[in-house]
Amino acid sequence: MLEIQPESRGDFLSVCAVGKLTERDYQKFTPQLDRLVAEHGRVRALIDMTAFEGWTAKAAWKDFILGIRHWNDFERCALIGDRAWERASVVAFNAVSKSNIRFFSAHQRREAWIWTHEKDVH
Repeated sequence: MLEIQPESRGDFLSVCAVGKLTERDYQKFTPQLDRLVAEHGRVRALIDMTAFEGWTAKAAWKDFILGIRHWNDFERCALIGDRAWERASVVAFNAVSKSNIRFFSAHQRREAWIWTHEKDVH
């Protein structure tokens, strides 16, 4: 399940991925992300994957499509996890995207929150 957390406001989206994600999870989540991007342009997100257990085949495809559609739509995205492949996916995504994504371990949750809420000064 993709659970949108109550602290989501404005251009900030907080999500917990819990258990094995299904196509239905993406059918519910995708329109919400689309709306935020339409409203705010680039968004900030905190995605907690510590309780994530994988995808069904259809959900994995939906996740891939969602990633392509919103390739450059994240001003800052903190991915909280505890697996090496999650850390590696952040490195790979940053190499080819204009989105700014960082990996944080579970004990760095506070740092992830602070980083997603910092405003760039340019």
